[in-house]
Amino acid sequence: MNRAYARLRLIKSAEELDWHRIGARLSDLSIDALVKGIKPGLTERDLGQITESAYQKWGGVNVIHFFAANPMAAPQYGVPRQYPSTRKVQAGDVISTEITASFWDYGGQGRPPLSGGGEVDPPVPRPQGGSDALAAPVPPDPGDPKPSACVGGAADGLRDRPVGGRGRAPYPGVRP
Repeated sequence: MNRAYARLRLIKSAEELDWHRIGARLSDLSIDALVKGIKPGLTERDLGQITESAYQKWGGVNVIHFFAANPMAAPQYGVPRQYPSTRKVQAGDVISTEITASFWDYGGQGRPPLSGGGEVDPPVPRPQGGSDALAAPVPPDPGDPKPSACVGGAADGLRDRPVGGRGRAPYPGVRP
């Protein structure tokens, strides 16, 4: 691999951009599953299981899923940890995340902070000038496609799904 080859890899075909969008959509599915599934008593290992089970049926592959559950009264971690802890999520925790699922090695990443349930104490201030999408929960999408028996079928079901309109987007600079 040299510089010329690396530069060539930066140029994406329309098909490759679709694959990035599918990878981002798969990451979205896992984030949606976490929003629905996080509850007090789960460990960060449990969160990993929720994450992967949301996209494996679509042919998605785990790249990363890092978490850090922090009580806001005494936070310990500034970024998600690469190795999950066995600490149980508690009501009022804020869970920082870094999640990437891929489709044929084309990924999309999400890093939303999530609530462990209940009121966050002390409250986390809302960023000034930030996007409302960052502060609002992501509602479930009743139009999510049903699982397919093969990767090709999953691609057909996910290809035309919007990514950026739900508060998340594929890799920087890649817009649907």
